[in-house]
Amino acid sequence: MLQDGINPFLADVSALKLKYAVSTIANRTGDSKPNVSVWIRGRKPPPSAFMIRFYAAFKKELAEKDIHRDVKELLTQFPPQSDQITERDFLRSINTKLTEQNDLIKEWIERTKRNEQKLDELLRRKDKEIMKSAKDYLLGIVATLRSSE
Repeated sequence: MLQDGINPFLADVSALKLKYAVSTIANRTGDSKPNVSVWIRGRKPPPSAFMIRFYAAFKKELAEKDIHRDVKELLTQFPPQSDQITERDFLRSINTKLTEQNDLIKEWIERTKRNEQKLDELLRRKDKEIMKSAKDYLLGIVATLRSSE
């Protein structure tokens, strides 16, 4: 159980000094903002799966603040929850989130390719316009030089 009312998870969230803590944590862990808000405000203990995702997502930032948690040990300090998920469920959850992220990345790549094609076409048209303008300008100079002879 938590010792002396000190919650190391909440202390770690605070130590990160995140400007938009709920949004940042939700984005990095893949959890909903309302759930993250409840957990980081201490209204409900966070589920084990979230804790694992949180410490994985912020490992580098916490290490920079010399915070190194053994997540398994930390989880023993929280009261057991009826919604504790099994490792299998946790892996399924991660797989689902990764699949969603992969789909978003594929969509982003396709949009990027379409935008590159549009940009290439636009650049080709502009190159033609510039070349025509340069040609017309040079022909004008040549005509002026010939007429002044």
